[in-house]
Amino acid sequence: MMNQEQLQGNWQQLKGQFKKKWGKLTDDDLLESEGKREKLIGKMTERYGLKKEKAAKKLDKYLNRFDGTGNEMKTLANKVSDLAENMNVKAHDVIDNCQHYAKDHPLTVLGSAALAGAVLGLLGTRK
Repeated sequence: MMNQEQLQGNWQQLKGQFKKKWGKLTDDDLLESEGKREKLIGKMTERYGLKKEKAAKKLDKYLNRFDGTGNEMKTLANKVSDLAENMNVKAHDVIDNCQHYAKDHPLTVLGSAALAGAVLGLLGTRK
C-alpha cells in the first residue's frame, strides 16, 4: 500500500487518476490537497456527502491499487472485488424493490404465487 510520503511524491502522476475515479473533485480541490491524505478525505466528504470513515476506507481501497511508485496495479483481484461490490449493491436494490412492491401490491403478489404454484403443480403431475 502507498504511504503518505509516496502519495505526496507521486501526486502529479496520481492527480489524473483521482479525477477519473472521483469526477466531483475539482482541479482546485486536488491542487489544495497536494496529495495529503486527510485533505483528500475532507474533499471527498464535502463533494460526495460521505462520512469521514467511509471516505477514508474508499480512499485507502483505491490507493491499494497503486504500488510505491504511483503505478496502478491492474490485478484481477481488484477487478473482481469491484465487481462483487457492485453486484452486492445491485442485489440489495432488487431485494428492496421486491419488498416495496410486495408491500404496495399484496394481492398481486399472492395471485402470482398462487398461479405459479398451480402451474408447477400441473407440470409436476404430468408424465
